Amino acid sequence: MTWPGQFNFDFLGFLILSATWTAWRNQFSAAGLGLALVALFGGIPFLTTYLLYLSYQAKGDIRVMLLGEGRS
Repeated sequence: MTWPGQFNFDFLGFLILSATWTAWRNQFSAAGLGLALVALFGGIPFLTTYLLYLSYQAKGDIRVMLLGEGRS
């Protein structure tokens, strides 16, 4: 595998991981699965915006931000 192939493989792994985390954080609800699709195709711009929104919503509590209300 050449360098571009490795980069594409790593980036695809990032997209799948961020989509899986987004769906898991929202307890695999319909909204969570919809956000997961947006995360898969939106990439880094979606994830940074979503994390910024969550940080304001959680008032800086990293546990609530990463795990969700029910799990923290």
